[in-house]
Amino acid sequence: MRRQILAERERRREAMLKEKQEREAAMAVEDEDPAMAPLNDAVARVAAHATAEASAGLLLRIVGNVLTNPLEPKYRKVKLANAKVAGKFIFVFVWAIRMTDG
Repeated sequence: MRRQILAERERRREAMLKEKQEREAAMAVEDEDPAMAPLNDAVARVAAHATAEASAGLLLRIVGNVLTNPLEPKYRKVKLANAKVAGKFIFVFVWAIRMTDG
């Protein structure tokens, strides 16, 4: 019985690894598309930023609040004067504006 369980675990692990490799291969094909270059550059810059993980967490929290309370006025605006928001997102906003203006 134990061998069967271990064999099943191994089959599942191999299947998960295969799916992961297939996803990564598909993403690599997308990354090679010249139209994706600006987006790839943006992702690389954000990921390289020291507070990227904290910024992503804060962004998810803000979006989550809006989605769970869409009619609540306090969640419908982001106060850019807030030091926590400014410190984590201003660089993203400035970079996005520069990219859209050319």
